[in-house]
Amino acid sequence: MIRTAYRFAWRCPAGCPEGARGGVGAAALAGSLLALAPLLAAGLGFSGSWLPLAAAAPVLRPQDAALTPSHEPLLFRQLDQGDQRGRPRITPIPGPGGGVAITYLKEPGEAPLTASQLRRLVANPPQYDRERAVITALLQTLRRVGVTLVLGPPRKSGALAEWEPKTAVLRIRPDAANRGSRSFARMLNHEAIHVAQSCSTGQLRAMPKPLGLPKPTSAVLDRQLSHPVYAKASPSERIVEQEAYANHNQLDLSLQLLRRHCRPVAGQTGASESGKRAGSGPGRLPLSRLPNPAPAGPPPR
Repeated sequence: MIRTAYRFAWRCPAGCPEGARGGVGAAALAGSLLALAPLLAAGLGFSGSWLPLAAAAPVLRPQDAALTPSHEPLLFRQLDQGDQRGRPRITPIPGPGGGVAITYLKEPGEAPLTASQLRRLVANPPQYDRERAVITALLQTLRRVGVTLVLGPPRKSGALAEWEPKTAVLRIRPDAANRGSRSFARMLNHEAIHVAQSCSTGQLRAMPKPLGLPKPTSAVLDRQLSHPVYAKASPSERIVEQEAYANHNQLDLSLQLLRRHCRPVAGQTGASESGKRAGSGPGRLPLSRLPNPAPAGPPPR
């Protein structure tokens, strides 16, 4: 049985530091763009028969800050800075022999790139329009179904984000956006799958149950689930985490699942302000709550 105190967490997967340095064509430089399923062009509709619960406002901790639509411009500015810092770059290698090194973001399990592929990546840096569209749609949809989005340190040590069903809070570490749009979109997709797992039981605040999604095994997935953050997870908890990890790269999936299993809460519009400029006036998230971007560093140990 899943313990009611359990929180369903996302940890930064192995290989998520900002880049790898080495000679062009070297194995250490392996990396490629994330292959994504296309984002659904259809509008977000909802279906399902479960009864909506009263949307009681959770009590936030002093270190938490609600991520409301008016706060999104600052979040997206932070994502911009993370994307810029993660762009592939060529730098000369000092010392005898010279040569160049390429620094870029590498996703776990990606096949090595050739030197010519790496150079093309530098010449044509990846754009993240699809990831931004997913992030915007998920933020809107999660609010619409009654989820409270919070920027604050997760309760579970080593997690980058967590879904807390008992309070219907999705908590995101304040520096998560420093890792850029691709990492943030995958993280948010992962947690949204957990929300859909809760909704599938009949209510948003229920403990997540498996949805029957494919769970192909892989060395990358095994490493993610063997992290100490899951050391005390029960077999049932591990199944729902395995389901979320195995499918979080399909960035359109959680939107489909939320539409299928969750029902919007009356009065929740989820309207986004991500396209507006961030400001310092009333209602804006204090800069201290979204710290200046810093290198992501190694994954939690």
